[in-house]
Formats: sequence, structure tokens, C-alpha cells
Amino acid sequence: MSVMKRILILAQQHGNEPLGRLIYTELKKRGEQSPQIEYMVANPKAVRQKVRYTESDLNRSFNCRPRDTYEKRRAHTILQKIKMRNYALVLDFHTTNCEVGSMALVHGLNHEAMNFIGYTTITKVVDMQNDIASHSLIGSYPNSISIEVENKTISDSIIKGLADAVINFLHNKPRKSKQVKLYTVTELITKKSISIVDQKRLQNFVKFNDQYYPILVGNNSYKKQTHYLGFAANNKRGYTV
Repeated sequence: MSVMKRILILAQQHGNEPLGRLIYTELKKRGEQSPQIEYMVANPKAVRQKVRYTESDLNRSFNCRPRDTYEKRRAHTILQKIKMRNYALVLDFHTTNCEVGSMALVHGLNHEAMNFIGYTTITKVVDMQNDIASHSLIGSYPNSISIEVENKTISDSIIKGLADAVINFLHNKPRKSKQVKLYTVTELITKKSISIVDQKRLQNFVKFNDQYYPILVGNNSYKKQTHYLGFAANNKRGYTV
């Protein structure tokens, strides 16, 4: 008899990104409402207001002092619960307007996170090793993973495939190993580091000027709300999960 694991589906760190809710709804349709699957809406205030966040980006609000925004206080509450419950894995689902297809973000090659990726169709994994990770979920809890899916690619098959991965991971179903492309991010692509002309040339996962691989660049919120355009991966290599 297989050993069951307990996971948390963390939905809507950003209030306008419904992927986590859609996957949990799919799991409920299949009758997968077991004690092993817990669900949390991360940013209910932003969901109600139909905005990305209310005062600060929740996924940049972990381990912050003072806790002077709603999101910083909420991040503290979420992290306290996660640590208390000691989940085998926290699945943090996001959507993006950037042209990335589907990708996974981790902080270090955690066994449970990489195992989960093996059950999905995801082939691009980004290891966030820059300082910004310390204020994100993946940099705060080792057994966590952020899944990003491009908005225009979301479909029933994507939702069902990720629900399948949740079930198969929980039940320790046999799977074949597979190769993914692993990108290691060490720096931000700051606005002041690149000309406006070159900004338009950036393509996700395509090496720029033989320097770095841009990650999450393009039509995203970073341009207006931060000093950076996206992330710079200094290498790419094959990795077996």
C-alpha cells in the first residue's frame, strides 16, 4: 500500500490569476477531496477586488519587516501555517502574459518539487538563486514550487494534466524519468542595464547577446511596478527528473 502525502494547493497569490482555483475545481469534480489535499486562497482581498495585489506583491512579501502592508501580513500568516502543517509539497499556481508556455520555478533542486515536475509535461525549470527569492514563497519553504502557465495556453487539457500530476504525485504512481532544461537565475534584468531598443529584442529562454537567458520578460507587470524587466539565467543545462 502506497504512503499518502499531504500537499497544499496555494491559489491566487495574485488575485487575477485563477489557475490554482481551476485545478482544485477539477480535483473536486473527480472526487479528490481527501485530507491529503488542502486548499488556500492566498490573497482573498485581491481576489475580491479583482486586482493583482492591494498594497504589495504577495510573492515579494515573505520574510519582510516591518509587516506594513496587507500582503506582508498575509505572507507571514501563510508561511506560519505551511511550517506548522509541514506539507510534503506546496503547489503555488500562477498565470502570466509572458510567452513562456508552461514552466516551473524552484529555489534549489528539492526532491519533492523535482519529483512533482516529473509527473507533468513541463520541460522548463527555473532555479531562482538571486536575492529576490528570499522574499518569495519558494525561497521561504524548501518543499514548494511555483508553476507558471501562459494565459493564452490555458486549456482543459492543461488543467486536467496538472490535476493528473497532483493525483499521481500523492499516490506515488510509477513514472518514467525525463529530461528537462534547467535554467539558473542569479540576476535581475534591470531597466537601466539595457536600452529600450534591446528590451524589445529580449525573448524568453533565448540567449541574449551571448550573455544570459531572459526569463519572464515581455508583457508582464514588472515593467510598470518594479525597477526590473525580468530575470537573467546565466546557464542552461539538461537535468533528469
